[in-house]
Amino acid sequence: MEKLTKTKYNLKELCIKVLGIKPATFRKNPEKYLNELRKTNHVEIEKGPNSNSPTFYYLIPLSDNEMPAVLLETNERIKLTRNSDKQIELLLKAVLFDDILPIHKELAKVIGKTDRTVGNRVKEMKELGIKLPTPIEAVTEYDKETGEILDEYTRKKCHWYYYDTLPNGNIKKIIDTTEVHRFYGQFFKQKVAYLRTKYGRKYNSKKASGVADDYAKKKLNEEFGFYSINRTEDWNINEDYVRKMYDKYRHQAV
Repeated sequence: MEKLTKTKYNLKELCIKVLGIKPATFRKNPEKYLNELRKTNHVEIEKGPNSNSPTFYYLIPLSDNEMPAVLLETNERIKLTRNSDKQIELLLKAVLFDDILPIHKELAKVIGKTDRTVGNRVKEMKELGIKLPTPIEAVTEYDKETGEILDEYTRKKCHWYYYDTLPNGNIKKIIDTTEVHRFYGQFFKQKVAYLRTKYGRKYNSKKASGVADDYAKKKLNEEFGFYSINRTEDWNINEDYVRKMYDKYRHQAV
């Protein structure tokens, strides 16, 4: 039978030796870091008789049959359960090979779970470096005649998916998005130009982007007869994981 070591730590030792954080950071959200430890250890907490008594933490590594079997390589700080690992693989397959919209409602159908579960898996993918932040590019707009800077802002550099939410709540993916995307850009810029003129020096590009986005989608509904159009960005997946998934599912790659 496997013999597991039980190690005792005070708060300072736990934070510095195990978690690699400051005690003050741990105190802000202790449950967050304890849950992280529970992914690889049984955690026992020993509190003293008084409020100012020191607290000790006992860590017992999970046994081999309890340790997560991670298909996709994880780092030393983040461990996945078998279910989480399999769900992540299915989500990646759905987005990379099965042309499923990368929105929680649709991905929940893939793994037979709730939107919240998908959200948890996406969070883990971000922590593991599987799903990367969407690239951002800086944009500067000038007056064509005077060269004056009209606006400076950032925008996401990615592929956008468009979809329509039908009255019954079902999602309909829009396949041909060329015209839709072009019109979206026109409507968006139209609204931004109006807001820039209206507010002058008080113009706020961040707020204007939100208003312009709502306006553009409303106009798309009118122009194309959609019920409630929306859009979402494509996932930016770490190339190492794209290759791993391709090696496994290359027969499905187009």
